[in-house]
Amino acid sequence: MPNLEDKQLSFIREADVDALNGREENQRLELKETIDGVPSYEVVKDIDALTNGGGGYLIIGAVENQKTKKCFGFKSVTSPESVRKRITDLALQYIKPPFPLAPEARKSTAGECVIVVLVPGSAKP
Repeated sequence: MPNLEDKQLSFIREADVDALNGREENQRLELKETIDGVPSYEVVKDIDALTNGGGGYLIIGAVENQKTKKCFGFKSVTSPESVRKRITDLALQYIKPPFPLAPEARKSTAGECVIVVLVPGSAKP
């Protein structure tokens, strides 16, 4: 089964979310437990890094083990609409040139809600 970051957003399903367990972040995958209380510049930095790295996915709701840096489960996003709005607004406001993001909610097989954000790669040469 291909990694989540190798799939189109429309094809990401519960099994793909579950398969994040045991995964580490990489150039095309950024994992965040939450963005509540996280400074705007930190969220923008993560989006910008994915853009400059050729594009990838930002996943909100993935719990990362601080020692191993691997995902070990999910913390359901309780307000998906507010998370989607914040991410969209930050990208439009701070990323230059601005580009729209369309974060989408997905669930794990256990029913935890995560936000999946497809971040396009930079058009810069």
